[in-house]
Amino acid sequence: MSNMFPRLLLLLLVLAAFPVRVYAKELAWNLKVEDNCFTLCYGENVLLKDVTAQFKENVLHMCLEDDYFEPTHRQIIIGLLDEDKKRISELTIILADTPQDSLARIDLEPEISLTGNPSWGKNPLLCRLNSARDERIYHVRSGESLSPAANSLYDPHLDQGLELDGFKFVDGSHNLTVTASGKDMVRIWIRRDVIKKQGINYFIPLNREEFDTAPTGWCSWYSYYQNITAKEWEKNVIWLAQNLRDYGVEWVQLDDGWQAQDKNPHTSGGRDWFNTNNKFPSGMKQIADIVKENHMRPGIWLIPQKIDRDDLYNANPDYFLHYRDGSPVKHTDWAPDNRAMYVVDVTNQDALNNYYRPLLEMIVNDWGFEYLKIDDQPRIANLYQDYKIVFSDPSFSGVEAYRLSLKNIKDILGPTGFLLGCYGVPLEGVGIMDGSRTGGDMGASWAGSRIIIDTVFRWGFTNGLAWWCDPDTVCVRSPLTEDEAKMLASMVTLTGQTFMASDFMYQLPKERVEILKRSMPTLSTYPVELYPWDTNQRNRPSVILNSISKDWSNWYVAAIYQWSEELEAYRNMRPNNQHAAKIIGLLEGKQLTDSEIDQILKDPQQKAILKEKVALELSQPAKEVTDFALELNDVKKIELLATDGADNNLGDWAQWADLKITKADGSVYYLSDNPPGVRIISYDVAWGLKVINTNSEGKPINIAGQSYKHGFAAHAPSKIVLELSEDYVRLEGIAGLETGHNGNGSVSMHVLLDNVPKFNTYLSRNHKVKPIIDHLQKPELITEISFTELQLPANKYHVFDFWEDCYLGLLEDKITLSPRPFSVNILAIVADLGRPQLISTNRHISQGAVDVKTVIWDQEHLVLSGTSEVIAGDNYELRIAVPNNYKLVRAKADGVSVSTSEEPSLTRIKLTSAKTTLVNWQIQFASK
Repeated sequence: MSNMFPRLLLLLLVLAAFPVRVYAKELAWNLKVEDNCFTLCYGENVLLKDVTAQFKENVLHMCLEDDYFEPTHRQIIIGLLDEDKKRISELTIILADTPQDSLARIDLEPEISLTGNPSWGKNPLLCRLNSARDERIYHVRSGESLSPAANSLYDPHLDQGLELDGFKFVDGSHNLTVTASGKDMVRIWIRRDVIKKQGINYFIPLNREEFDTAPTGWCSWYSYYQNITAKEWEKNVIWLAQNLRDYGVEWVQLDDGWQAQDKNPHTSGGRDWFNTNNKFPSGMKQIADIVKENHMRPGIWLIPQKIDRDDLYNANPDYFLHYRDGSPVKHTDWAPDNRAMYVVDVTNQDALNNYYRPLLEMIVNDWGFEYLKIDDQPRIANLYQDYKIVFSDPSFSGVEAYRLSLKNIKDILGPTGFLLGCYGVPLEGVGIMDGSRTGGDMGASWAGSRIIIDTVFRWGFTNGLAWWCDPDTVCVRSPLTEDEAKMLASMVTLTGQTFMASDFMYQLPKERVEILKRSMPTLSTYPVELYPWDTNQRNRPSVILNSISKDWSNWYVAAIYQWSEELEAYRNMRPNNQHAAKIIGLLEGKQLTDSEIDQILKDPQQKAILKEKVALELSQPAKEVTDFALELNDVKKIELLATDGADNNLGDWAQWADLKITKADGSVYYLSDNPPGVRIISYDVAWGLKVINTNSEGKPINIAGQSYKHGFAAHAPSKIVLELSEDYVRLEGIAGLETGHNGNGSVSMHVLLDNVPKFNTYLSRNHKVKPIIDHLQKPELITEISFTELQLPANKYHVFDFWEDCYLGLLEDKITLSPRPFSVNILAIVADLGRPQLISTNRHISQGAVDVKTVIWDQEHLVLSGTSEVIAGDNYELRIAVPNNYKLVRAKADGVSVSTSEEPSLTRIKLTSAKTTLVNWQIQFASK
């Protein structure tokens, strides 16, 4: 009782900050005390039953001594008695409610231990609802195993959690048990709206009956973009069937680039979903059929709520949305020529029956696509919620109308068809979509892939619970190193998120294909961390720990990542310095080559000068607009260039504005208004957004808050070439970043006159240049990690490193590694059984979860047997830990070749099959 008062005072202060919902006598908490245990209830629900108190392993008797009510809480004191009924300690229990959560707090002496059986809903998830900000281990689980970090039970159907702060789960069986020892306080929280309070207002639990795992497959976008063709599609499909189908590729998804533009087939990809462009001359049914013929499932990209067909609008204008002033809603995206699209009014029943549903039925039923990736959904959802829009049926809210558009898609797809939302996080689609993109576009480089890392952890709490998360594709091609590719692939697979490759598959080197083979398919997982792991507030986790459970065994897979912020800074020191030199060169009108930049950085005097220039640039505000004026004097060609600002941001929305060209007689023309004697030779711009006198969305040009009526949209990289056949003497104008677009892009913009650079500038809304770094100390790598930090039960564990193909031994305290910077060690951690046991396989980074179906140990005959799926032509390997008192006698398997090799305490059994099949194997041991 000595520290009771200060803790009670603290509780009262907390309750004062959160207004109580009810007075004590109306509290739903209830406590029943028996001779040697108590049971804690809330309303009619038993939360913690048969709670016993132990002192020196002896169960204590309990006696209710006090129970009184205060306006803000109820306090109960239970005396603890030894076997002679002598009072030796007490439990002080405080029960309280707030509008959001409810609390039962138990104060006790550290010498007293508690043990009880928690109960919470039907089939609750074992999880944790928060963790310390400096936590570096990210937990997930596969199967029914108990994650060592779990301290809470979560009921998805009620969206409520029971958090047992200070307790530890010790049993993953149906009779779940928690214990608390060495504590002076434990807390039992009822947490309400666990998922909904994260802004997911339409949360309902994902039905995993049809899709118990996220998709694994291939997407065409990040290799081909809109340049995909039917021929290239078929080449990739056949390659996937021959090389990766048996390893887990199920879906093959065609992305943007197949569709016509307003019935015109001569386009890289418009928004006419009824017709294909000339790259797909045989139509879309053939595209889907190729996939099915190769025993995979076809997917397709589209934005079904909008279309670029003027004839459809003119024939039935009431099928589409209108503003209050009667004008049609026109919505743009990155379509070629910035074509604005009409948006379907799904509250119009005729539009649904005669247009929208027939479109979807054509794609799903006639063409045969089973996976729809619907893009631009957050913007579509926002559009439906625009107060200026009038619906055919005004009883619908904007969100209801948007969700109706999704429900019709899913209704036509049916339960076996997969609906993926894209791009960004369309939270209004939760409860309807099977999966969703949860981040922005990646790039096939380490810098471009970091967005995947952040989104995997930021939205991982929804994965397999609200929908299957798609952090974007996994590319493994160069310039990613092999280690970087392994880090990205293993991260997605071990967390169980959507794994869509997106390389030129038939061009991949063998070692990169091997990374995909060992990482596919993605695992079926449940989240343990039921909160956003936001890397803006937390460090990127350095360990992913997946607790795996199968009928034949439980084990852990720990992925140890060498990707700390300090390592990033050390690694980026040279590229940052190179980038700074490039920007300074641009500001001085020079486009420095890589060799010129390296020479500057190697020369101490030139580097010191560069450092001063960078410091001066940083002392000035970043600029997003620059004006220029150039003398022409017999110039015959003008080139307007915009290049990527080298920051890997895809939103490099460059804009040329108010370009004026002057003749010798003083007459002035806007360059974008077809002045006499000026001809546009070429207009090449990223994403095909060739637009004149508006921004790339067809809206008024706006740069740094200033509007302009004339100019060229020039999303980098872009090049506009103009030919002069008459005499002009002056060119002036504005180079800038368009206000309406991604606020974090950067560009360099250049004007060349007769191939000679005359104007150069670097633009960004915030400084992209970073100070020159002279030296950074090489950061330490993670060279050891203890079982205590991993929170594993006390035991000896066999540890096998998958990518290094190395048995690390039978360990008791910690794992020691010899890692490389920007690499990952994938470790199987298997509790020792004191006999020959399977501890790893080479099929998949889960080391048994995908391929091994059964394992049986026959103690009488000393035989380890099992069944594994072996893939045709793959040298499948079983890794068996063998104690010193056993020896291998022989190994055999049905219908495959078998070979063995032995190392200290480890036996490798290799099985090779001519076909993909289930293989029964037996390994005979003898005692030494």
